[in-house]
Amino acid sequence: MTRVLLADDHAVVRAGLRRILEEHPDLRVVAEAGTGDEVLRALAAEPVDVLVLDISMPGPGVFELLGRIGKAHPAVRTVILTVHPEDQYAVRVLRAGASGYLSKHQSPELLVEAIRKAHRGETYVSPALAQSLAAEVVAEMADAPRVVQVTAAAPCVAPRRGGGARLPAPGSPAAGRHRRGWGRRRRRARCLPRGGRPNPAPRPGRSAPAGRWGCP
Repeated sequence: MTRVLLADDHAVVRAGLRRILEEHPDLRVVAEAGTGDEVLRALAAEPVDVLVLDISMPGPGVFELLGRIGKAHPAVRTVILTVHPEDQYAVRVLRAGASGYLSKHQSPELLVEAIRKAHRGETYVSPALAQSLAAEVVAEMADAPRVVQVTAAAPCVAPRRGGGARLPAPGSPAAGRHRRGWGRRRRRARCLPRGGRPNPAPRPGRSAPAGRWGCP
């Protein structure tokens, strides 16, 4: 059962809304209010799940009222029902905490649907308003500055051109170690004669020719 508070400064409108909601067994009107102050008093006196609120009522304005309801009764969901067009108030009241926005020119079935969705914790908007909100989000994303995250490069190993063994990336610590190791291997290779084996040790009293036993 969804407990509903009807808030409108016209008694005829409240009576018509009550008759519409009474046709649905899962909805029950527990209170009515004709001003913003009466809304606050009714919420303090009676447990309410969904508030159906008109924008133009005597007393606190709709934005002040939504703020006070959000602080004092955070579990109450508010559905705005008004004659004002969506492009005038819809986005602002939704950002202020409302759970739905309907025009009084829409069908009663949409009001019932909005109340049920609000009670489930969802937000009701018309298809036209949903498209407008989506376009606004896309525009905000396009205007937002882009942040590029730069991370320090690890000492990775870069592939050699044409395939084959992988070589350290230029400028990395591994590249320096690779160059020093390659130089030592080249010097050792120059110290060896053809065939890769060292010459026999020199006889006592004789020195080996340069390039045969050791590097000059």
